[in-house]
Amino acid sequence: MGSIIRRLLPALIVVLAACDSPLAPSNPKLSFEGQVVFGFPTLPITAAPEAGGILVTGALKTRTTGYVLQGGLQSTGVRSLRLEVEALLSGDSLPFLTQNYYRAHLQNLGAGTYTVMVVHVFHYAVVETDTVYRATVRVR
Repeated sequence: MGSIIRRLLPALIVVLAACDSPLAPSNPKLSFEGQVVFGFPTLPITAAPEAGGILVTGALKTRTTGYVLQGGLQSTGVRSLRLEVEALLSGDSLPFLTQNYYRAHLQNLGAGTYTVMVVHVFHYAVVETDTVYRATVRVR
């Protein structure tokens, strides 16, 4: 029995080395951009696989103009990611409901199935948070 294991061990090591790490992502990265959009009644939040990562798009509505968006990414467990989209007041504002579009590339992910959660954070007189989206996405 021991000789069979010794003969199969090199092949098993090669197979395991070719497989994805069960602990991916090892170091997830975020590329984030946001802008104000007009003329759309609403834009749904979506999460779709892309090469080596996940693309999350959506819109965050603010009570007034004058906000900029900022993104933050946390790995909350094995293959579990939390994207925070923050609305930060950047200057003078006008009292118009404003739709802010964002595009977030969650990068440097190994192949596998990920749970993605999107949280909107509003910096008003008090900070308000809202978990707005949760999905399972398979990265190849």
